[in-house]
Amino acid sequence: MERQNLDRQFADKIKPRLGSGDMKHLSVFALAPQPLLIELGRLLSDIPAADVYQLHREPPDWKWQDHPDGFDFMVKKPEITYPTVALNLSLSAIVDNSRITSVLGEDTSIWTMTIDTPPTMIFLKARSN
Repeated sequence: MERQNLDRQFADKIKPRLGSGDMKHLSVFALAPQPLLIELGRLLSDIPAADVYQLHREPPDWKWQDHPDGFDFMVKKPEITYPTVALNLSLSAIVDNSRITSVLGEDTSIWTMTIDTPPTMIFLKARSN
């Protein structure tokens, strides 16, 4: 129901202003559950200029912090290649591959994207991450 509401509100209030050229830039503050933010991202996908902000837990503010030294994303390739492919995003928590194979089956190639430090909910603090 909330996704439909978001789609309707976007179509009524944002899309006409984008089409007319009245709105050239958006600042988006993430204050919704993850599935709605994903839907909003899909709706905004063809907007050329948008800045996205999130409320940080430490320190509690909306400012992006400096990129931490030594921070890097890691991609782990699957050992065996199968026709069914999944992406495990272990960024804010560790996602056990058994959660994926319980849905898609054991014959699944799982690619994992993670970070070099233990994943936590506060890993994303810098805009450049």
